Amino acid sequence: MMLSLQDIANYIQTIAPDASVYIGTLDANKEKCIGLYITNRIPSILGVGGANNISYRILSIDLLIHWSENSIETFNKASEIYEKLEGINNIIIGNTEIVLIEPIDSSPIDLYKDMHNISEALIRLTIYYKK
Repeated sequence: MMLSLQDIANYIQTIAPDASVYIGTLDANKEKCIGLYITNRIPSILGVGGANNISYRILSIDLLIHWSENSIETFNKASEIYEKLEGINNIIIGNTEIVLIEPIDSSPIDLYKDMHNISEALIRLTIYYKK
């Protein structure tokens, strides 16, 4: 079973209920948004003997935290979300068993302000989940 981006977005909404969560986009005019983007940082896993011999899959995502004009508030919110996701294991998201959520970086990345003067931060994650 594939891990659905909608299921991930729904989970992000539970840990950041004050945010609007979007998949593949966000409303740049609106504060307190999180954009969920799939990336291709990690190559697909193919076990010896083919796809039937692997027990998990990998999904790489980026979370764009598009929060407020206050850079400190934005980074604090990104850090809060990061800490809630860092190292999560053995949970169910949607109908999929998550083996591990692993951040790529040691903290959120400060992206400064966008053209609407909204501060942004990036959380890059790798999600390992049962096949």
